[in-house]
This record gives sequence, structure tokens and C-alpha cells, in this order.
Amino acid sequence: MMLVVVVVTVMMVLEVMLMMTIKMQPLLLLMMMIILIIMMVVVVIIMIMVTITMTITMKKKKKKMMMMKKKKKKKKMLLLLLLLLLLMMMMMMMMMMMMMMINKYQYRSRHICGDTNTFL
Repeated sequence: MMLVVVVVTVMMVLEVMLMMTIKMQPLLLLMMMIILIIMMVVVVIIMIMVTITMTITMKKKKKKMMMMKKKKKKKKMLLLLLLLLLLMMMMMMMMMMMMMMINKYQYRSRHICGDTNTFL
């Protein structure tokens, strides 16, 4: 729970920083907002999934141990898949951020002096 809160706060700080930096391009801001909302939704879904799995495991611990061993593997696989999805999302976010930064610097450098590679 604490980790999720920390992640959310970091995301909010990043968003504020981007809002401060990108003043001239509102479309990029909109894109960032949409991505942030998607990330928030994904985090919430993962939290729900984790809680559900925890409750299920707690309930099934009363039953046979053999059953538990068989079903734990599937749950681990699911959790791994979710983690992979999150990593993919984070990678996408990073790519978008890089693209935006490059575009912004190109935009600025064109206005200052005709060379596009000054800030890159």
C-alpha cells in the first residue's frame, strides 16, 4: 500500500514538472494527463487483484495443501504477467517522455538559433 502511495506521489510530481516545462504545447499536456489516468487505473486494478488473490489464498489455506501447491503456480504466473504489463506501461511512459523532451528542445532551439541539435 505504501509503495503504491509513493508511486502515485512521484507521478503527480512528474506531472507538475511537465506542466511547468511544457507551456506552449497543450496537446502534449492532454496526452500526459490521459497516460497518467491510465497508469492510475492500472495501479488500482493491480491493487484489487493482489487483495483478491490474498483473500483467496487465506480462505484456501484451510483446505488441502496439495490443492494450494497446484494453484499457487497459476497465481504466481498471473502476478508475473501483471508485473510485466506494468513494466511495459512504464517503458511506454519513458518513451513518451523522451519524445516530448526531444520535441520541446527542438522547438526551443529552432526559435533561438536555426540548429536543432543544440539542446540534444
